[in-house]
Amino acid sequence: WVNRADVRRMLGERDGALADALKAIEVDAKSPYGYLIAAEIYDEMGNGDAAEDYYKKLYAVEPKAVARIPDSYLEKIDARAYKERKKAEKKAREAEEEQKKESGM
Repeated sequence: WVNRADVRRMLGERDGALADALKAIEVDAKSPYGYLIAAEIYDEMGNGDAAEDYYKKLYAVEPKAVARIPDSYLEKIDARAYKERKKAEKKAREAEEEQKKESGM
């Protein structure tokens, strides 16, 4: 169901893709992929409340999926994880800038 949802989404068939993602969740509630696809589709459709709900479910099922959750939702779902992400991004930018300085760029 997840693969079919992904293909249908790529083909622009949002409603069918969403139905398949929800079916994937029904079949295997512990698989994060159905939640991710459903959340992304709801977000694309402008339904932020539903997107947030499915991102929360994704995070509950697979905390390591935090990298796939957009900042605007992660901040609401887990403020600590959001702050850690921002801190890591800042550290990476600073390291990149330092490397550029050292190489004379």
